[in-house]
Amino acid sequence: MSSRVRRSRQVACWKNCEASRQGYLIVTAASDVAGIVSAIEMYRVKSDLRELLGNQQMTLVSRMADEIDEKLRFAHSVLIAVSRAIPVEMGTRRRS
Repeated sequence: MSSRVRRSRQVACWKNCEASRQGYLIVTAASDVAGIVSAIEMYRVKSDLRELLGNQQMTLVSRMADEIDEKLRFAHSVLIAVSRAIPVEMGTRRRS
């Protein structure tokens, strides 16, 4: 094998290696970018989910508080109605 042929094969191999290195770098860079975008999206989704759950919990607590207020108002009005129906004499003790 002549030195010219050997030299041309070495140059061809070097060019192929360089092309495969560039391809590897491009694939690596693309996967890194995809990983970064994925991490950013995961953070955004987690943040949105946290906000949504907070809003739902606040709504639930507000509704429960409204129901408790309504029950207390009803019980208060019943107590007032019953107290008006009871004669005053029943509430006082006779002293001997």
